[in-house]
Amino acid sequence: MRYLLRNRIICSRCGRKYWGIAHSKTEDRRYYCKGRRSIITPIKCDNRGYKAEYIENIVWEKIEALLAKPEVILAGLETMQQEINDSGTFVNELEMINGQLANREKQRDRIYRSYYIAGDEAKFRKDITALDKEVKALSDRRAELLSRIENSKTLAVDVKRVSEYCNMVSGNISRFTFEDKQLALEALNIKVYIDGDNIDIQGAIPVDDILSTPAWPSGNR
Repeated sequence: MRYLLRNRIICSRCGRKYWGIAHSKTEDRRYYCKGRRSIITPIKCDNRGYKAEYIENIVWEKIEALLAKPEVILAGLETMQQEINDSGTFVNELEMINGQLANREKQRDRIYRSYYIAGDEAKFRKDITALDKEVKALSDRRAELLSRIENSKTLAVDVKRVSEYCNMVSGNISRFTFEDKQLALEALNIKVYIDGDNIDIQGAIPVDDILSTPAWPSGNR
C-alpha cells in the first residue's frame, strides 16, 4: 500500500508521527497516531485517525493551490531571503547581548560586595531584582537570535531548492504521478499537524493564507 503522507503527519497531542495501515479484509487505508499502540507507550494517545484518501486529498489540494500561484511562492521566497539577509544583523546584535550579559554578571558581583560591606538588605533585594529582570530580558532575546540565526542557515538551502523545484513543475501539476506528488511534498518540506478534527499544514514557505486549514467534518475516522 502507498501512503502519500508517510512520515509527514505529526500528532499535536503527543508529538509522535502517524503511520499508515490498511485493514486486512477491506484494504481500507488509514492513518493513526503511533501513540495509540500499546507497544509504543502504556499511556495511549487519544488523537483521532483519518481515512488516508480523505486527508491526502485535503493536503494535496492545498499544495496544488500553492504551486498554481507562483506569485505567492515568490513572495514567500522573498520573505525567506530577507530573513537570510538579516542574519548578519542578528549576529552583530548577539555579540552585543553577550557583552551585556557579561557586564551584568560583573554588576551582580558588585551588588553582592556592596551588601557584604554595607549590609543594606532592602537595597540589595531591590538591585538584585532589577538586575534579574534585565538578565532575563537579555537571555530571552539571545535565545531568539540564536534560533533565527540557525534558521537562516537552513533557509539559504531551502530558498534555492524551492525556487528550482517550482520552476521545474510550473504548468505540469495536473499530470503529477504519485512519485511527483511525493517530490513536491519533499521540496516544500510539508508537515501535517493533527489535533482532533483540526488539520494544520505547514511548509518551507510562509504562506499561511493558503496552507492553513480549518477544522473538518468528523465523519472520516
